Amino acid sequence: MNDDLRQAASVIATYIEQGPDLQKRRWRYSRYAALAGHPVKLTRWMQGIVGKMVLEGIPLADVRIKPALVEALSSKKSATADSGWRLRAALFFEVGNEMDRRHIVIGPVSPAEDDELTTDFGPEPEDSEFDYA
Repeated sequence: MNDDLRQAASVIATYIEQGPDLQKRRWRYSRYAALAGHPVKLTRWMQGIVGKMVLEGIPLADVRIKPALVEALSSKKSATADSGWRLRAALFFEVGNEMDRRHIVIGPVSPAEDDELTTDFGPEPEDSEFDYA
């Protein structure tokens, strides 16, 4: 599943990187970060960005995300080692790692431009034996 996460992180980083200027890259990253922990919203957003990139001419092979990963990311179960919330958290950090590898700049900005980033981690899983962030 690690290779699948890296590929998905690469697709998301590519989308962020394609922002034509700092503000657009910040907006794209902020939108991702706000949805990163939510099972349904994240997968819908990923579907949208892949479609947008394909329409902009990026080859399908470059924006491929395996359906099994999408299914796992949208899972609300938390009892397994590869549960949805763990995969969404791992993807979030892998996106950051990929952005760092590519030197994708999204900040800093002046205090007047602060966009007050918030992250929605969605509802608490029903079968959680652990505290849910």
